Amino acid sequence: MKRPTQLVPLFAFLLAAACGSSEEEPAGASDDEDLREVKCEALPTSWMRTWRTPADDGRVQLRVGEARPAGTPIGDVLFFHGFSDRFDNHRPLFEEWTRRGFRVVSFEYPSHGETCGRNLAAYLYPSLARFAVQVEKETAEDPRRPLLLAGWSMGGLLATRIVQGLGDPLSRPVAGAMLLTPGVDVHVFLKEVSETTLTRNPSPPHTGPIKPKRPAIFPIALNLLYHADQARDAALPGSLPVLTVVGGDAEDVYAKSPGLRSWVLKKRGEGANIVGLGCAGGYHEIDNEPLPMGSQVREELGRFAESVVKKTSYAAPARQVPCGAF
Repeated sequence: MKRPTQLVPLFAFLLAAACGSSEEEPAGASDDEDLREVKCEALPTSWMRTWRTPADDGRVQLRVGEARPAGTPIGDVLFFHGFSDRFDNHRPLFEEWTRRGFRVVSFEYPSHGETCGRNLAAYLYPSLARFAVQVEKETAEDPRRPLLLAGWSMGGLLATRIVQGLGDPLSRPVAGAMLLTPGVDVHVFLKEVSETTLTRNPSPPHTGPIKPKRPAIFPIALNLLYHADQARDAALPGSLPVLTVVGGDAEDVYAKSPGLRSWVLKKRGEGANIVGLGCAGGYHEIDNEPLPMGSQVREELGRFAESVVKKTSYAAPARQVPCGAF
């Protein structure tokens, strides 16, 4: 029986299914910039190698990015960005992974970054999972190379749902997952997304404007609540190493940090191989927080990824300076 507190996500799912699950273009052109189809223009110069690939529905051109290490990769990280985000906003984190020998691949959702064509209003979480499978298969180089999933915020929820079985299988088994303030338990956010609510960093490494700015106007925002509810109830694979990074209770105004900690502890009690790293005072964009927090988060994500590939145990720092295990 559903708990009363879960009726909102259930209602959200039903509403999202009614207005978006068919993936039909909303009728007529919109005067709202966030709801318009995005014109495909030349890709800007980026510090990553980037290109566009047509999505399987033929209606959107996904921008894909790749960051490579100096030598032969020891593993691949498939990264999912957040809402109103773009993958090249996470350069310091990607550089931490490539420095340790990982190849990083990512793609941008419809209406985000430099992806163009059909608007995000036509897509839900199963669509994003389908795009993830497509990009992973198109970019796979060595079937023996370990594959790790990583995601921040909305992307952290996407990574969670994929390892819980959403969508078709990837070309390789997932060796580990890294979840950065994942959207597994979120505040209902109706305002515009802004840099000042995302991070305390006065100069975050953002490479483009925040777009779209208003999550609540898209059916996928309601669908996110449904999948967050599913993620809290569904099991994690018991043998899968998972690292979850959580911010401050009051400072993260997007994810519910107490709820994320409870989720980690619950899944651990159910037998999941999940480690929690709590960062008191951390804002939502935890990997781009100013020193020393941001650098510690990135280092721990690098250490964890290495431990997965080398099949060694990982232990988060016991002392919370500024981040520690829970």
